[in-house]
Amino acid sequence: MELTGGNHQFVIATHLDKGHLHNHIIFNSTNSVTNKAFRWQKGTQRVYENISNKIASRYGAKIIEKRPGNNHAQYTKWQAQNIFKKKIKRRLDFLIARSNSKEDFLEKAAALSLEINDKGKHTKFRLKDRDQQQWTRARTLNKKNTDYYQLDHIAKLVEQNNLDVSVEDVFNEYIDTVQETSQDYTWKVEIEPFQIDSSNEHGLFLNVDFGVDRRGQVFVPGRYLDPLENGNYLFFLKDDDFFELTENRTERPEASFNSQSKTPRYMKGKTLVRQLSSQNGKQPVRKEPVLNTINDYLRALDFYASHGDGTLQSGQAKQIDQKLTESLEEAKSKLFELDQKIVDLKQEMAKGLTNPRIVEGYKRELDAIMESRDLLNTQYEQAVQNLDYYRGIESKFHNDNQEQNKKAAQQRGPSL
Repeated sequence: MELTGGNHQFVIATHLDKGHLHNHIIFNSTNSVTNKAFRWQKGTQRVYENISNKIASRYGAKIIEKRPGNNHAQYTKWQAQNIFKKKIKRRLDFLIARSNSKEDFLEKAAALSLEINDKGKHTKFRLKDRDQQQWTRARTLNKKNTDYYQLDHIAKLVEQNNLDVSVEDVFNEYIDTVQETSQDYTWKVEIEPFQIDSSNEHGLFLNVDFGVDRRGQVFVPGRYLDPLENGNYLFFLKDDDFFELTENRTERPEASFNSQSKTPRYMKGKTLVRQLSSQNGKQPVRKEPVLNTINDYLRALDFYASHGDGTLQSGQAKQIDQKLTESLEEAKSKLFELDQKIVDLKQEMAKGLTNPRIVEGYKRELDAIMESRDLLNTQYEQAVQNLDYYRGIESKFHNDNQEQNKKAAQQRGPSL
């Protein structure tokens, strides 16, 4: 009924003759109210599977596993192309910082399943480990400098690098980086039991509202969740995460699948955060995006220190040093902004407010901001220490070189 809207006759046959109890469902394709035929569209099977999984989860029945290759979300073509662009750009930046010649770059790109075509006017890229059908042109990856990822320009960039690292080391480090990134988050929000429709060994179905007077569930895989002792969950997610949405059509009989979009619906991470927080009144904690930028640059500097000559002499390393410094300035400004918010909230709370709901709301907001501030400040101080350490190595290297040159000049004696 949830699939059809309740206006199609149906028969359910329960079979006990197999090793597992199961149902066969047959429904009349003609709507008993409108006499219109039910149309099995492109997204119908996906919607049907989501409804089946949700109900099976609610009553403890077994969920049929999909083949591993079919588990990823089927985004729209536009979404998919943009996701490919982000992944390609991330791999290119990773490789540019870890290659020392055009040939070295191409060899390592192949190891990271990045296919490169420079036969035409524009360099093109394709991810061999993803279902990417169309090539992505280099000029679409950087709007400010459309030639930045052209192979000729990349060759000039990598020639500035003073390092020698094997393909195997680059591959292993990239795998570690991907795993760290997958565990990263922008928001931490608490989920209470009343917000959960059902659960299974793979994750939770959360109740959500969308549109005008419409309800449904989104499925959140377990990798996003940490259970708490009180029965609540901590939910870690990013702004641009997508969660597939299933509508409760039994609450809106007129909304059969035929009246819905032909493609699966998704709710974006930042939208889901706002809704969950609004439902339970718990303030979400934000991890400032600049933290990820700082971590990326620190990881790159550490790579240069361990695989190069121990200094920041190469052009790429100097650029990373400069970008890290800019990111630290951004973090410092953000800390000042958060400090000001904390002061403003404390001043509001000191005005003798009597409404306990307003006071509690201010307190929750203050706790969330202070947690975000502490997280940012801890990382900021650690990053400053690491940068000072690398610059100390650089200064010592420079001074040692000057001393060696001075001694060599003395041994040669005065020039005639």
